[in-house]
Amino acid sequence: MARKKQKSKGKKVVPITAKARTKGTRQKSKREAAAAPAAGARRLRFRLPGGAGGGMEKARQGLSRTWRELAIRLRLSRAGKAAPPVEGNRASLQRGKGRQARPAVGRGIPAARRTAAGRRASTLAGYWQAFGERCPRLQALLRQAATVDGLVAILLAVLLFYPPYFRGLFFARELLPTHIFTAMLFALLAFYKIYRREPLFSRHPLDWAIVALLALYTTSSIAAWNARDAVGAILKMANYAAVYWMLAYGVRSLSAVRNYLAVFFTSGTGVAVLGLGAAFGTFRYKDAFVGGRIYSSLQYPNTLAAFLTAINLFGLYLWAEARHLASKLLLSVGNYLLFLTFLGTQSRGALLIYPLGLLVLLLGLTGGVQEPGAKQKAADVGCRVPGAAPRGLPGRSGAAWRGAARVLGHFALQLVSALAVFGKVMAAANSHSQLAGWLWVLAGAAVAALLQLLWHYAENGIRLPAGEGGPAVQRTLKPWVLPAAGLVLALAIAAGGFALARQAAAPAATGSGAVWKSWVQRLESISLKDENAQDRLNWSRDALRIMASSPLNAILGAGGGGWNALYHRYQDYLYFSTEVHNHFMQVGVETGIPGLLAFIAIWIFFFAGSVRTWRAAGDRSQQALRGTAWAIFSGALALGLHSLIDFNLSLGAVAILLWGLFGLERGLERISTFEERDASGKVVRHPGARLSPGVQGAIVGVLAGAFFFLSLALALGDNYAQAAAAALKNQDARAAVENLDRAIRYDPWTTSYRTQLAQILLYQGTQQQDGAAIRKAQETLRAAVQKSRGDFQLRLLYARALFNGGQVREGVGQLEEAVTLMPLKQEVYDNLAVGYLEAGRFLLEQAGQNRQAAGGQGGNVEELRAQGRSYLEKALQVPGRIEARMAAVPKEHLKLWRRAPLLAVSPSVKLKAGEAAVLLGKWPQAETYLAAAAQDPMLKPEALLWHGLALNRQGKDGEKLIGEALKLNQDLAKERERIEKILPGRPAAGTAGKAASNLSASRQ
Repeated sequence: MARKKQKSKGKKVVPITAKARTKGTRQKSKREAAAAPAAGARRLRFRLPGGAGGGMEKARQGLSRTWRELAIRLRLSRAGKAAPPVEGNRASLQRGKGRQARPAVGRGIPAARRTAAGRRASTLAGYWQAFGERCPRLQALLRQAATVDGLVAILLAVLLFYPPYFRGLFFARELLPTHIFTAMLFALLAFYKIYRREPLFSRHPLDWAIVALLALYTTSSIAAWNARDAVGAILKMANYAAVYWMLAYGVRSLSAVRNYLAVFFTSGTGVAVLGLGAAFGTFRYKDAFVGGRIYSSLQYPNTLAAFLTAINLFGLYLWAEARHLASKLLLSVGNYLLFLTFLGTQSRGALLIYPLGLLVLLLGLTGGVQEPGAKQKAADVGCRVPGAAPRGLPGRSGAAWRGAARVLGHFALQLVSALAVFGKVMAAANSHSQLAGWLWVLAGAAVAALLQLLWHYAENGIRLPAGEGGPAVQRTLKPWVLPAAGLVLALAIAAGGFALARQAAAPAATGSGAVWKSWVQRLESISLKDENAQDRLNWSRDALRIMASSPLNAILGAGGGGWNALYHRYQDYLYFSTEVHNHFMQVGVETGIPGLLAFIAIWIFFFAGSVRTWRAAGDRSQQALRGTAWAIFSGALALGLHSLIDFNLSLGAVAILLWGLFGLERGLERISTFEERDASGKVVRHPGARLSPGVQGAIVGVLAGAFFFLSLALALGDNYAQAAAAALKNQDARAAVENLDRAIRYDPWTTSYRTQLAQILLYQGTQQQDGAAIRKAQETLRAAVQKSRGDFQLRLLYARALFNGGQVREGVGQLEEAVTLMPLKQEVYDNLAVGYLEAGRFLLEQAGQNRQAAGGQGGNVEELRAQGRSYLEKALQVPGRIEARMAAVPKEHLKLWRRAPLLAVSPSVKLKAGEAAVLLGKWPQAETYLAAAAQDPMLKPEALLWHGLALNRQGKDGEKLIGEALKLNQDLAKERERIEKILPGRPAAGTAGKAASNLSASRQ
């Protein structure tokens, strides 16, 4: 041994560095195993040839210095343990170099060469270390937030939080930025999962059903009646699918699921506070309080009630399962605010749905029957090991019963708190009394917090101080006391509510009594015979009619916006509703029967997954996971049931809530059933994992890119359209046209841009007699009609442009199509009668001009006259068409026709029918219609003129009527000359001189 030591004195020995040790963990373990028997022997070291040690030492020192500088700068961003201090590294390196080694610089930055940035980094590192010692949990959260998982979680929480505050994302101007944000977040998470070699997709039927629905929305756009709405529906469905996927495959533990539920709960509480503040006049938000009902930022009370119902249901569970007193107090106040605002919406449908959702929640929490032989899982959901030994199989779980009792008791607490102040709060809202309103709201919050404190101490007991020579005593109630107290409290509340209802039924003057009376009256009006209920049933029936109207609508659907384009064709009475108020039927209209089946399948698979999670978490120690899964299901079910009678899911914010709950439930199922791991704990490769990372990245890039750039293009088009509107306001037509052209380039599907552009061109062409401008307006409107085939207003405008360009036949065709699209609208029949008359007069005038040009030998003169007379005959038939259409309306539906006047033969239609009868020589009909039209002061001059001309052609004296007409409107003198050229027959003797005298008198 002495000889060996003498031989090694003159040679340098380089220790094995940490980097070298980490590269070969397997070789390291083998060396350690071989050296274990001789623990006292000296460890073998690598030897360098003589002469190479100096160069290697300099290189090693340089690399060590560079690495240490980089480590200090990145220390704050590292998710693991902090780097060891410089002095510790220096000492360890000194020990590794042996006794004869000279003093080494170490792996830290040399003191002489340390830069200012390095000193600042060291200072920050010291602060960070001290912060970690004082707030270790907060430091751990910040470290986690600095990772990709943490960043995605924060951004996803933002995406779930803010949508309700922007008018519920119902309008495209607020919805498109959300699409862009979702696309970027989806791409970030997807590429990160590809990088970590995690599966992007599984064979779960719920995933496939959502993909199928998205694909069906895409295919339905082929035959869509409104191209822009179809594209918007695809983007919305893509957004909802992305939210579902990010939550379903992004959550990794039960705590993450509850955190996202807390985000929804916080957002809903803020919406409730905003609604109350708007009712008091504290906050300025358009249409947030209308007619004594709270609309809040969703701007629709029924949807707000459904939104708050879903959040309040799982909020009750979070409240009942909260551990810390501070959390319980916050949740108690939050649920009180949710329920108070829910009552303020006065939604009858939501009031029917809420008890059903609460009952489902309680039934799920009181379950606990586990089939014998079922495999139990380990207790810890976040870090359980597959294949863990099963525990005992409980029967009816007492803990589950107590959990349901806690939820029921907490519902009673929020009910008492809200009913105690509801009348006063709404009275203050109706009078816009801010101070009184907020004081009553705070009083109710204090009641909720006080009741929660009493419940907490009653449930957990009171610790009495120790007596003389005795230990402290913990006093608790029996397990059955609180459920019994909750039941008694619920009965007391029911009795009090009945008494309040009877009191409210009496004549109440003002204040809270009037509020309760109005609220009770709405409750008493709940019936299927109610007009609103009848409307919703008829709308769903008309949706079925659209689906069954043609094989194309049944198979492909009418595309997004198909209901709004087609429902007027199939209605029995005139009503206006841009939504079906039944989302299932809405999906059926837009995507056909396959889309309806896919949407129903989503609900079936969601329910099956919830039950699967509920059964998989059957162990008593897993009641938290089980209860969370069922609370999510209860909230989603309540929202889905209310969507059968209203258009909740047409608001993007509410749809994000629902699809987010779908995703959270799917994530819980994935966690609880270990579907991504086998018995040994290894990740199971799914179909998506069989693709190479490059192929997966390409697919994600294409999908996310299409989603992002399409949404961005639509948003840019909307910005240019706003600039055009501002230019029109400043009367800058040139700038408006330029901005509209740009808007159309970015968004070729929105017809309103083409319509505005065509109106500007049509006005300029008419004023300046510019045929090129009129032709461009016609082309623009033709393209708009192709993009929105169901817009009757667009058809009327296009017909006007065609008539201005002399294309009367095409114009009449557009008017007839408008009547087909809107058969119960008075406006379309008025325009149709005018169109028929103008087309007939135009062709008769053309026939007269051709006869004069050809010397009475024109070959197409008789053809033009025949076509002109055919249009006049149709004009004469318009009153009969109106009467026949009204006769087809069921009598029981006439009482539901309340949004517009009943369809009738208007004075305008009578005037045009009378003029057509004059040109056809049907004098009795002409006199009847013209006499009736003359009763309208606006139409009297024109009716008198035509009536007088008809009398002249019959040989009667009509100059008196003509003179009266010219006195009322002198511009009719030129019109008389045009009419007399195309009147049938010849003027009677003596009428020419009287006509000349009337004409000269009118000119004087």
